[in-house]
Amino acid sequence: MPPLIWVDFMAKTACMICGKSKDGIEIAEDHVIRAMRWFKTNITKDAKGYRIVVCKDCMADYKKKRAKFTRRRLMYVGLGVIFTLSLLFVSQGRILGVLVYGFAAIVFMYLLSLVSYMPALKQTAKSRK
Repeated sequence: MPPLIWVDFMAKTACMICGKSKDGIEIAEDHVIRAMRWFKTNITKDAKGYRIVVCKDCMADYKKKRAKFTRRRLMYVGLGVIFTLSLLFVSQGRILGVLVYGFAAIVFMYLLSLVSYMPALKQTAKSRK
């Protein structure tokens, strides 16, 4: 029997873009959102428990920001891969060092892309069709 998960449907909602308490499409819980919630709960002890949504008024702005984040993430990770490949060509046979520095460069570039982070929206039955 799967564990029961209690979901508070009466939780306050907050628009991610304008910050107002409005109804809208909920964002998906990904690794970044879970890390931020963990940090606010365990470190700062300031968790509010909001359901984060994007209201209909802010949807156009959200789509622009999400597209910008997606492009930047792809660009930064691509630059990390190109840097790793260029290290491979000039490494003169030191493969382990290239892998370590290359992996570090890719991780750094991915983290750099999170500066403009914008999470995806939760998939609903209507949007999957």
